[in-house]
Amino acid sequence: MSTKEHSNTNSVKTTLQFPFKTAALIALLGLTLSFFTPLRSSLSKSISKISSSSAALTTRAMATTAASNGHTNGTSNLKITKRPWDARGHADHGWLYTYHTFAFASYYDPNNAEFGPLRVINEDRVEKGTGFGTHSHAEFLIWSYIVNGELEHKDSMGNLEKLRRGEVQFTSAGTGIRHSEYNRNTKEDVHFLQ
Repeated sequence: MSTKEHSNTNSVKTTLQFPFKTAALIALLGLTLSFFTPLRSSLSKSISKISSSSAALTTRAMATTAASNGHTNGTSNLKITKRPWDARGHADHGWLYTYHTFAFASYYDPNNAEFGPLRVINEDRVEKGTGFGTHSHAEFLIWSYIVNGELEHKDSMGNLEKLRRGEVQFTSAGTGIRHSEYNRNTKEDVHFLQ
């Protein structure tokens, strides 16, 4: 596993390389822990018992609101609904072939606008030699997973990095960051999740 980290007051970027199954497991575990309060609480209690001498660990429960009565009860009403891949939003811009899990750009679906704090999961395929020009983000935590190919990431902090298959990049936009993402490869498209 390789790790690179750069930081300033506005943002932090970290790149890790994992096999696809490991990255998918990490993402699933993160989502599960984020939205399933009983599991997160019991895991937090277990960690606290193991590390009781560490003052750095804290436990914070996230309450949820029950849709039926509007009362906060501290338990999760998480329900997973199967959604076919082709039911997602889709756009073909010639150089970019993309599917949107949640409402994004010109795709709007009020029933699939977000999942708690998660606002975007796009599956992008960027044609060789093309990419996203410089654009801004603020107050976002962005992760990118390269399914296949290579993606160049360049940002306003002076970072320039080529991400390859199996690598995961985490970027905290902080108060603001400008970046571009290009497929500089002239032989193959890049397929990634963000």
